[in-house]
Amino acid sequence: IIISVVTAIVIYFQVIRENEITANKLLTVLPFSIIFALSNSFVEESITRLGVVVVLQGRLKDRIIPLISALIFGIVHYWGNPGGFAGVLVAGFLGWFLAKSILETKGIFWAWLIHFVQDVIIFSALFAIE
Repeated sequence: IIISVVTAIVIYFQVIRENEITANKLLTVLPFSIIFALSNSFVEESITRLGVVVVLQGRLKDRIIPLISALIFGIVHYWGNPGGFAGVLVAGFLGWFLAKSILETKGIFWAWLIHFVQDVIIFSALFAIE
């Protein structure tokens, strides 16, 4: 919940506030946001989390693997949404947290679900400005 609130705050200041998006417009784009979020979150979790964990587990200490995932996920979000330095920090933390969850739960479900919720917030704001 906290991660979603932080994501919503960052997206508000980077996207929504400048474009005066209404709640009605957000509800209109929500079905499309959910579809895109399902796909995007699964692909990104498979590549930047599961792929990193599977390749590095047993080769590096488990406490180092989430840091590598954080670096990868944070750096590419400099040009994404949320973007800039704030995007790097927020996405980097999320990358660390979700990789840690994969290691601790030995599965991708929670990482994917949390990422999915973030993507619904982000895609809804982006689709609403078009």
